[in-house]
Amino acid sequence: MRIDMTFTEWFREVDEDMLRIAGVGTEKVAYRRWQDWYEDGYSPLQAAETALMNTGFPFEENYYLG
Repeated sequence: MRIDMTFTEWFREVDEDMLRIAGVGTEKVAYRRWQDWYEDGYSPLQAAETALMNTGFPFEENYYLG
């Protein structure tokens, strides 16, 4: 799937999603495969959730991973 935005726009949305979900932005997460995920067609929400899951973020039991 191709994302219909530039990498910079996409990454800004990833950061916003992470702030909304966890209260931390991308700068607080050790390097993740941002460019790869963008090129692979991850939505900003998918990238944010994947990065948080990979760091062990404690999602609430009923949280829906979009």
